[in-house]
Amino acid sequence: MKKSAGLILIVLVIAMAAQISAFEFCDDGVVREKDLRLISVDDMLEENTKEWIWQTEQNIELELRVENREDESRDYVVEAVLVENDNDVDTAQNDDNLKEEFSLSADERKTISLHFEVDEDIDEGEYLLFVKFYEKGDENDRCVENGEEIVKIKELKICPDGNVDEDDLEIERISDRNEDNDEDWVWAPGNDLVVSIDFSNKDYSERDFIVELIMLDEEGTEVEFAESPGNVMEDTFLEEGDEEDILFEFTLNSLLTGEDYSLYARFYDEDDEDICTSLKAENKDISVTIEIEKEDNNVVVTKVEGPNEAETGSEVNYVVKIVNLGKEDEKRARVVLYSRILNITKIAEIDDLESGEEAEVNFSFRVLDAINLSTAKMTFSTDFDYNSNSDVYKKESDDNDNVDYFVNVIPKEITEESEPIVEEENTTIEELLETSVNPETTSSAPITGAAIGSSNKSSSALWISVAVLLVAGAALFLRQKQKKKDYYAYGTSYN
Repeated sequence: MKKSAGLILIVLVIAMAAQISAFEFCDDGVVREKDLRLISVDDMLEENTKEWIWQTEQNIELELRVENREDESRDYVVEAVLVENDNDVDTAQNDDNLKEEFSLSADERKTISLHFEVDEDIDEGEYLLFVKFYEKGDENDRCVENGEEIVKIKELKICPDGNVDEDDLEIERISDRNEDNDEDWVWAPGNDLVVSIDFSNKDYSERDFIVELIMLDEEGTEVEFAESPGNVMEDTFLEEGDEEDILFEFTLNSLLTGEDYSLYARFYDEDDEDICTSLKAENKDISVTIEIEKEDNNVVVTKVEGPNEAETGSEVNYVVKIVNLGKEDEKRARVVLYSRILNITKIAEIDDLESGEEAEVNFSFRVLDAINLSTAKMTFSTDFDYNSNSDVYKKESDDNDNVDYFVNVIPKEITEESEPIVEEENTTIEELLETSVNPETTSSAPITGAAIGSSNKSSSALWISVAVLLVAGAALFLRQKQKKKDYYAYGTSYN
């Protein structure tokens, strides 16, 4: 049984070896390997941002290290091709760019570069890259090859049917205006950025166009790179022959996890996307890669959600979202809430926050009754780069990464039952006197305890009435006494 299993394994290995080596780039196979040496084959990332991942119509640079071990100078050739299912395929728009001739002295080493544009019609998939190094005019006698690298081809169609002729529609340039960043095309998550596009409608009649920015990751997949996607797309109306430039102002998405990206502009007819052209930043002669610059450790608050108005004595809750923008995973990080006016400091900790990972914490607290009514500022910040040995955080978020949240503190609503207000009429002294001496004007309705004690105002009014009656009675008494005195003194009639 063991012998059978071993035999099967040997057969599989031989079959795999035969499959790998079925394609021979050298005409008669590898010969004189001791005289020629193909040291290395490297992808130099001219336009692609990840080794051996290429896109259609993308400019590629291969760097080949070769050595002549012979004792005399000779002329040599290097060639490259992509192979699928043991068949070579059309690799470049111009096959001549896949071949380079040069001379090597005895025992000399040299670096040779091949620059080419990937064929626009090559299918998506995986291919073997073969490179051969041979003596010019004598390939059958001296030739070595390398077929170890696997190349992944992705079809890149910024415009669905490709670009129209640049004499009809053209994007001339994409420029970094250096808003938050100091160096062109070196951006950091959360940066406020400004990118301009210069373009022209050279040969189409007047119409509405759309201009937009597109970012691709190292795999050639489109990513959402602006916090508000609408900020990197704009409508414009152009007549034939019109030129224009547009400024896109946007904030770089904090959740970008890669380090290198490609930026493209697309310019197309709003009603017919077949009328379309595109350009990779920066222009036709200079191709750039967007470098996302990250600190080793950096955790920031991205959003705060909660009420912006709170009553004194009420319970409030705030949800705080954070993200690890650093290159390193965080064993532990914490979020700090501080408010001087609310007289509060609260802390929440999070364990195992990986690079690029988001998390959220909740803060709940009661607004104190003694708080002065005002607009209170709450500051949300972070501490990170935790040292478990000393139990301290070595870094804290910058002021411009902190989030200030404002809440309007209002008094607690009082809902006590209020007493009815009794309206009173003004009464003259004469009316009071008349009421007091004329029984017909006196109310015969009984006065109950509830009525008397129904309000403080009614009680006060009663005592005032009594006082007025006493004063009025005293005044009347004095008046009658004076009349009587006058009668005795002057003999005046007394009525």
